[in-house]
Amino acid sequence: QGGKGLLLNNDVYENENDNVCVTEGSDPLIKGNRIFASGASGVRVCNFGKGKYTENDIYGNAESGVVIHDSGMAHFERNKFRDNGARGIWIYDEGGGTIWYNEVYGNEDAGIFATDGVTPEVLGNKCFGGKKSGIGIVNAGGRFMNNEAFGNHLSGIFVSSGKCLISQCKIYENEGPGVWFMNPGQPTIRDCDIYKNIG
Repeated sequence: QGGKGLLLNNDVYENENDNVCVTEGSDPLIKGNRIFASGASGVRVCNFGKGKYTENDIYGNAESGVVIHDSGMAHFERNKFRDNGARGIWIYDEGGGTIWYNEVYGNEDAGIFATDGVTPEVLGNKCFGGKKSGIGIVNAGGRFMNNEAFGNHLSGIFVSSGKCLISQCKIYENEGPGVWFMNPGQPTIRDCDIYKNIG
């Protein structure tokens, strides 16, 4: 409980459940690891867990690369979230934090997915080559700024309900719409470049 700690340059793999779980107020630095092939998620941050996660390669996990929920609050910067069995990053159920300058690609579901009223700051990420949308926002708020969403199988950004800001993003060459609106909501989209989408 409440531990700091360092997890540096390890191979963390093939655990039956989550490869890394941060909970109960723990606030570690997790840097430069390869976190892969878990039976569940690569990293789980929940129950008031915190932490800074940087320069990790999180891939090939059975479920999502990262899940943040139940009052988890984390900072993810300059990581790769790739080829996971669900979402690259899933923030839900009072989870939150800052998602900065990551590469999110090749995941089976949305690259970054925010839902259940969360309000993350999602800045400067590249979300591409996903089997669904690059970024999904469902009944959520937050700020989504300076991101690139391209080459995804569905839309670049999917928005359903909620009130969020999408600003200064590049959304291009997706197989579906650049931005796909569904159900009532109050998103603000401004100063974006949305081009060469197919749907």
